[in-house]
Amino acid sequence: MQAINISGLNKFYGRKQVLFDIDLDFPQAQMVALIGPSGSGKSTLLRHINGLNVAESGQIQVNGQDLFNNGRLNRQVRQQRSKIGYIFQQFNLVNRLSVLDNVLIGALGRIPKWRAYLRLFTPAEKQEAFDCLARVGLAEFVHQRASTLSGGQQQRVAIAKILMQQADIILADEPIASLDPESAKSVMNTLQNIHEQDGKTVIVTLHQVDYARRYCPRTVALKQGVVQFDGVTHELSDGFLNQLYGSEMRPEDAIPVTNRPVLNPSMAAITQ
Repeated sequence: MQAINISGLNKFYGRKQVLFDIDLDFPQAQMVALIGPSGSGKSTLLRHINGLNVAESGQIQVNGQDLFNNGRLNRQVRQQRSKIGYIFQQFNLVNRLSVLDNVLIGALGRIPKWRAYLRLFTPAEKQEAFDCLARVGLAEFVHQRASTLSGGQQQRVAIAKILMQQADIILADEPIASLDPESAKSVMNTLQNIHEQDGKTVIVTLHQVDYARRYCPRTVALKQGVVQFDGVTHELSDGFLNQLYGSEMRPEDAIPVTNRPVLNPSMAAITQ
């Protein structure tokens, strides 16, 4: 089964189209980099996969069930979101709470509503949260306020919260963009370990192509809302990347995608 299936996705903001006929499949237990220049649609696509945005046309299925179809969200979208973990660039932690309490937030979607409202957690749930922190190397900070941690440590707390959520799919939106190289490496190592040990599907948007080459066997490249490349990461050439991040890409510059056409409407017009 595909973890995520995207077909015919088109998104507009007013009159401006920002995603063009996106067709992508993400098998279970795959780690994928989503790259492209600023404004290429990476974050927009990720927000659609989580049901935070809804496109005017197209369909997204998660674990074989519709998330939305042609502008209409599935009525069970909250239940589906509980199986999708979302990691933000700015950590999305509650600074005044302890590290442990931030991780426990990840359990709110799977405990009775009355306990969630009162923030009542069992000893077993607290132990589970501690174990999640231990997995990301932060057990010693369990009682510290989140605001006292470094950026890299806060991002690892966010990952521990996703582990507590018991999500099948992890979406990471520029998780290392604001981090120093050592912290960035630690965060990417953590995501890779979770992917390999737990069989999670991980999709991570990156500006740093070197990290995509190091950690992600598959890469999807976007430019101006169009998929320009979908394939094995080591096939990304320096020439292609210069075109991707430089001037407007021409169709002959893109690396061919096996069994998939280049989708840019302007490119199609040129080849006709």
